[in-house]
Amino acid sequence: MVVLALAAAVALAFHLGVADAPNATAALLGSGATTPRRALGVAGLFHLLGGILGGSAVAGTLGGLVGVAGTGAAVVYAAACLAAVGVVAGAARLGVPTSAAFGLVGGLVGAAVAVEGAGAVTWGGFSGPRPVGVAGVVVGMLASPTSCSGA
Repeated sequence: MVVLALAAAVALAFHLGVADAPNATAALLGSGATTPRRALGVAGLFHLLGGILGGSAVAGTLGGLVGVAGTGAAVVYAAACLAAVGVVAGAARLGVPTSAAFGLVGGLVGAAVAVEGAGAVTWGGFSGPRPVGVAGVVVGMLASPTSCSGA
């Protein structure tokens, strides 16, 4: 099961790279500053470095949403990664903008409920003024587009 979870995580990383690499390379290619091969190399290198050096805050937040132990954890994380891949691939096929985070959070919550019940999910509340758990993630998902739109 751990191998399946790792394979699902690699598939998710591939889909995230496919979605992010054009953003990272468009200016390099559009300005004629480099060749497509070099632009892909730069995108690959910096996406790898970002994953290694970028810290673990997002992983800690997502990992803290569910409390599943043993082999159930591998099942839950594999299902979450596969759900995110499905959401990204399906949205891309339909031409609908989306974020892998929607599929990942939904997959984590759904799989944790299926494996250990609703008690395995940190549904949320507040830590001081800050929302936490699934509620905190949902607040962030809803607030971030509106906070950047100038509305």
